[in-house]
Amino acid sequence: MMQDVQAAREQGLLTNRPFVRLWVAQALTQTAQNGIFFVLMVMIAEATGSTTHLSLLVFSTILPSVVFGLAAGVVVDRHSKKTILVVANLLRAALVLGYLGAGDTLALVYLVNLLFSSASQFFAPAELATIALLVPKNQLMKANGLFNMTFIAAQFAGLVFPVPVL
Repeated sequence: MMQDVQAAREQGLLTNRPFVRLWVAQALTQTAQNGIFFVLMVMIAEATGSTTHLSLLVFSTILPSVVFGLAAGVVVDRHSKKTILVVANLLRAALVLGYLGAGDTLALVYLVNLLFSSASQFFAPAELATIALLVPKNQLMKANGLFNMTFIAAQFAGLVFPVPVL
C-alpha cells in the first residue's frame, strides 16, 4: 500500500488506485444508504399515513449520531481504519437483509435502521481519515472536494434510482 501511495505522489489524483477504490466505495455506499432511507420513508408513509411513524424513522437515523458521534472518532483514531471500513460495510450489508426480513413489522424496521445508522457512524470518520493517508498533501484539497461532491451526488442518486422500483 505504501508503494501505491508513494507512486500517487508523482501522479494525478484519479491514478491513485487506493484513493479511487475508497472513492468508489463512498459513492456506492452513500447512494445505497440514501436510497434505503428514501424507500423506508415511502414505505412507512404508505403503510401508516402517519407523520409520527416518519418521525420515528428519522429519530432512529439521527439518534446514533448523538450517541456514537464523538466515540466513533476516538475509535477510528485508535484502531485500523481499513478494518473499521470493512467491518462497518459488512455490518451494513448484513443489515440490508435485516430490512428485508423485517417486512411490515415497523418496530423491526426501526431497530434495523437504528443498527444500520450506528454502523454508519463508524464508517464515515474512518473514510474521511483514510483520505489523508492515501493522498499526498498537495492533492488533499482536490480529494476532499471530490468526496464532498460525491456525497451530494449520492444523495441525489439515492433519491432518483429507487423511484422506478417503487
